Amino acid sequence: MAGGCVEKFIVLKTLVLVISLIFISVGDDFVGFCFNEPVQARHIFSMFSHIKNRDTWGVAFYPDASLQYFQAQKNPLKCKLAQFLTNYSSLKTSIFMGQSGIRAEGHVNAQPFQRELNKNRYSFVFSGNLTNYQQSLPLKRFKPIGNSVGEYLFCYLLGEIEQRNIQSWTKDDCAWFQGILQRANEFGHFSFLFSEGEYLFVYTDRSLKEKLFWLRRSNPYGMVHFVDANRDVDLSTVYPASAHGFMFSSKALTTEQWGIIAVNRLAVFKKGSVYWEAVNPINKPTQGRSHTYAKPTLLPQRSAEQCIRFFLPQGMSVSWELCNLKGVILKRYSAQFDEGYHRVGFNTSNTAFGNSVYLVRFRAGGISEYQKRIVVNN
Repeated sequence: MAGGCVEKFIVLKTLVLVISLIFISVGDDFVGFCFNEPVQARHIFSMFSHIKNRDTWGVAFYPDASLQYFQAQKNPLKCKLAQFLTNYSSLKTSIFMGQSGIRAEGHVNAQPFQRELNKNRYSFVFSGNLTNYQQSLPLKRFKPIGNSVGEYLFCYLLGEIEQRNIQSWTKDDCAWFQGILQRANEFGHFSFLFSEGEYLFVYTDRSLKEKLFWLRRSNPYGMVHFVDANRDVDLSTVYPASAHGFMFSSKALTTEQWGIIAVNRLAVFKKGSVYWEAVNPINKPTQGRSHTYAKPTLLPQRSAEQCIRFFLPQGMSVSWELCNLKGVILKRYSAQFDEGYHRVGFNTSNTAFGNSVYLVRFRAGGISEYQKRIVVNN
């Protein structure tokens, strides 16, 4: 009887350990952006800090050639330093990154990590896990202060960058860096944001269950709804009319239509635009689309996916309607999109959508096209 209790205790203890390891490896959230000019970052941090069950956070940004960063081992909603940043009018930058985690592991392991290399201040936020990597990913001059996987990877990457003697990033350097990252991927899975103040590097190899989202912002700016904070923000009071750029987050922060970054691909941004991207860029599929189309094209449904997929030969306005077979419109959507492939999801989890066949009417560039869609609500 006593032996059985001991076995049960060991099993329970092991289960708790496994669960805690899962939280350590995938429990971090991060957000970042790259704009063509300095913009306010405090509202993004404020909305990001509303993500539930966070008890550590940090931000890094570049007000000029220098790096500023703040960290705390507290829930941001209960932290006076975080409250200060939400009202800090000088929090203006063209490159910003923030991170929040579910476990406080001490300041030595707090993100963002930062180091100086070739008179540049590099910063790094990370989510993921690696195993059995130290021997195959040896460190050079840079050494971790703490014991986190993210800081080890950061130091490894800086050592490789220093050995290549990168003073200013070229597109050949970006292609080389993609290869370094794929080598590191042999030992686990991760996503990160990485910058030295001029470029923002965005990388993910995470599964579709753990997505990295992106959103392009440009004028005209209007009202958006932030989900976790349950608050509407008029972006025209936040961004100058001349500002444009990209945002990245481990979760869709607003009710806008966020895209999903293609996995196993590095994308590099500079002054609010794409500077370099690997073979399958952020707005293109990871497989099965080796050609383009001469006109706006609505692509067929894959299985019962709750989205529409389409290709645009150039940037233009797109609208679509989801109707029942009697022609009654159940959902409308319209927005401006860039050239390339796009995937836009739609929510069918309310009572207006039963398990049935629906019609999608797609309009773009003078083209109007209908397709059937099968909707299955589990």
